[in-house]
Amino acid sequence: MNLEELDLFAFAERGGFAPEKEAERRAMPRHLLQQIAFGFLFSLRPDAAAQQVPAKNTRLIAAAGGFWRAASGRRRPVIRTVLVALCPDLDCCFNDCCGREERMERISGLRARLAELEKEIRRTEPHLAAADDLFREFRSWDYASSGNADYHRVRAELDREVRLLADGGRLERLQHAAVADLCYLVAPAEVAAAAAVLPGWGVVEAGPGYRFRVVREAEPQTDVTPENRQQFALNIAQAAAGSARFAAGVELAGGGRVSFRKIPRRRGRVSR
Repeated sequence: MNLEELDLFAFAERGGFAPEKEAERRAMPRHLLQQIAFGFLFSLRPDAAAQQVPAKNTRLIAAAGGFWRAASGRRRPVIRTVLVALCPDLDCCFNDCCGREERMERISGLRARLAELEKEIRRTEPHLAAADDLFREFRSWDYASSGNADYHRVRAELDREVRLLADGGRLERLQHAAVADLCYLVAPAEVAAAAAVLPGWGVVEAGPGYRFRVVREAEPQTDVTPENRQQFALNIAQAAAGSARFAAGVELAGGGRVSFRKIPRRRGRVSR
């Protein structure tokens, strides 16, 4: 994890988690967030995609999923998969456990302490600075190679607190289903800032006017098997079939009977 991203927790120090402030926020409608998420997924240009895709079972649903097939070959196997999850509020990001706010406060305090130690390292270990940076004020530092024991202790504690914060939540279960090579989270701006500490997840900030911005790219997952990719691709195909039936005005009734209804009217197009 890039600990520089933990600076995004600075808003917590300003009381960003106060209940009264949470209530004052105007939440982005879920259907709009879903639409932006699907639009972002298509910006990755997958070979196929669908919304509301089961990861491994119907109790674990991704907001959207897509896959790519090999460009050539007799069978053209599925070579990469991606899932997108929605996070309209902080409750969707982290494990809904007792003491979550206290843990967030500890993370904020550890982040502040880590910043102090990094400042000390820059003063006492100047050899850790990157020599090829063009501007001194934007110089990067190899803090991981520091000999400062306090730094490594605080960093380990910070990593542990972040893992505990996310452990057992819906996003953690989706990620550990091991069906997607890339996992992205789509969230409003104020939630995306906190979600950016979740290990491995790419974070996409959704804004007004159907706009989105990639805050952090997803890290490739290493535990995805070809069998899991194939199963997720089949789940995507099944979910896409339901959407295609709806768009065509076709419904399946009991006993395999087919019924027809009026085709849904197309809505106005919104350009981004």
